[in-house]
Amino acid sequence: MVTNYHVVGNQNGHMVNDSTSCHNQSHRHPQSLLACTFTPRTTIIFQRPVHCPAHSYNEDLNLYSHPPTMSWQTYVDSNLLGTGLCTKAAIFGGKDCSAWATSPGFDCSLQEIQKLKGGFTDASGLRATGIHLGGEKYFTLRADDRSIYGKKGATGCICVKTSQCILVGVYDDNIQPGQCANVVEKLADYLIENGF
Repeated sequence: MVTNYHVVGNQNGHMVNDSTSCHNQSHRHPQSLLACTFTPRTTIIFQRPVHCPAHSYNEDLNLYSHPPTMSWQTYVDSNLLGTGLCTKAAIFGGKDCSAWATSPGFDCSLQEIQKLKGGFTDASGLRATGIHLGGEKYFTLRADDRSIYGKKGATGCICVKTSQCILVGVYDDNIQPGQCANVVEKLADYLIENGF
């Protein structure tokens, strides 16, 4: 019996959300989730459900898991901004590169994030024209299939890709680049370890 997963689903077209379900009421899962089976503790186990960007599918357990009781905004507020080593931060995810969570005033355009996402596959564009985030242009220092780092004077950005999202941290001239990179990379490691 699995007890460390938070799961969600529907039955007869209605969302199921109890003490073992996902704690984020904002998640809206498609109505095509089928074949729910209730265990004695009302954990819902699915036959192959459709993708939800905020939940990771576990093939072995045949269910969706959720990062332990944390919302995406909490990761930005606590794990990035809360360290004092990022002045701005955001998490973007899904095929549409939508903003899952952002710090106040950090408004990145869809075009900026799509170009950033493409840079993890082919960095030639970022090397030629730089990284654009929230209207700011950063010179590309590093770009590979996991991490993209940029610099603008004494400020910069750290962008790290996991299997489902892109983490972005921005630092100012009072923060060492390596400190910001360490914070963003560690959060990425945690999310990757948890299937995200």
